[in-house]
Amino acid sequence: MICPEITYPGTLIDISIYGALFYASFIDNAVPGTRCVLQVLNLKEDMLFQVNGAIAHTGQSLVGIEFAPLDHALQSRIRQITLFNLAPPGHAERELAALLKPKPTTPPDSERINRFQ
Repeated sequence: MICPEITYPGTLIDISIYGALFYASFIDNAVPGTRCVLQVLNLKEDMLFQVNGAIAHTGQSLVGIEFAPLDHALQSRIRQITLFNLAPPGHAERELAALLKPKPTTPPDSERINRFQ
């Protein structure tokens, strides 16, 4: 992710045509509303595509990025990548808020209810 005056190397956690969730081990001066460019690279570090956006949320080394409107070709590229990564149909159409929701956690064994007793 590239913001004014700084580049944040990291890992793309989740993506849709509306935004992305990005992990960076350090996030200095990443302020919601700051414009940025998300560059998506393959394992050989070749750029697959880049998207203009703005930081929507930061916290715990995670950055939520809201994308500027995408053209049809870029929307198709994101849909293709999500399908290649075995995401269910419609995964690429999720709104940004869905990307920022915390993942449900499994309760500890002591709090689980055995439904088969």
